[in-house]
Amino acid sequence: MGLTQLTYGQNLILNGNFETFSACPIRVGEINKTINWVSLNSGTPDFYHKNCAYFNSDGTIDNGSLGLIICCDYEDAIEYFGQELSKPLAPGNYKLSFKIKIKPGPFYTNNFGVILRKGNVKLNHWGPYIETPIFNIDTPLIASENWRTFETALTAKGGEDFIAFGNFISPEKAIKVIDKTQKIETGWQTYVYVDEIELLDFNNQTKQIEPQSSLTIFFDFDSFSLKRESQEALNRWLNEGESANKKLLKLEGFTDSDGSIDYNLQLSKNRIRTVKTYIASQINEPTFLENAFGEENPKFSNGNLFEKPKNRSVIISIMN
Repeated sequence: MGLTQLTYGQNLILNGNFETFSACPIRVGEINKTINWVSLNSGTPDFYHKNCAYFNSDGTIDNGSLGLIICCDYEDAIEYFGQELSKPLAPGNYKLSFKIKIKPGPFYTNNFGVILRKGNVKLNHWGPYIETPIFNIDTPLIASENWRTFETALTAKGGEDFIAFGNFISPEKAIKVIDKTQKIETGWQTYVYVDEIELLDFNNQTKQIEPQSSLTIFFDFDSFSLKRESQEALNRWLNEGESANKKLLKLEGFTDSDGSIDYNLQLSKNRIRTVKTYIASQINEPTFLENAFGEENPKFSNGNLFEKPKNRSVIISIMN
């Protein structure tokens, strides 16, 4: 049975992956060297790019990313970034997505949001900017080795041409969580890395069938070895129809919630590698799209003893 997937137009965010830049950053606070992005106030979010000497591998998915302070012991140091959209929005619905990762620190908060408005914001001073966000993360963001993807549907009134990210809510609405493993020192910060920002038109979407079919391979607890019945299931599935139809495959790896987040992420990568190796031994020159989730985005409830084992899996989907 095919799965219906919605496809959208081009990204209305310019340089949403921070790949394009005018010059390499050489120190902190050089958002001005990205293309299209600006700071809203006198704060200076950090720009990273792996092709430059100033680079932070912990905070970069691919080549480029931004980092900014959303909370600190000196309120005026809060930072923001934004840009003029590629065109003003027509009235209707849009899909916004972005990825974030939190740097370890003594406090984690929920005050990261998005504003969408007519006209840009440019403050000639340090300090917070308060405006009702069109989207705000409700729960405190906790430090993790993994990037988290956020998606939301937005409704435009029409004419909005500027989008910005940062801490827009008043201090009394902020929720703080203390990380007791971190030392609280003068100058503490809640620091966020941001990457892969997309704003897609939801009004003129088209439908396509993707993928044509899929297969789920299950693993034993804390294992990434293929079971005999899994090999048999793979053989049957790979031999169904024309093997040429299975030249582009998406592999999604999952685990249950036992163990640490980092351990489970690696376990899901190992499970993907096992399935990938086996498929490559059975058909000629397949191409793989891989996405390891670990314990995040589970397909089944980890709180249910009967459903939990189903999360120890790799889902294989035909993409062509």
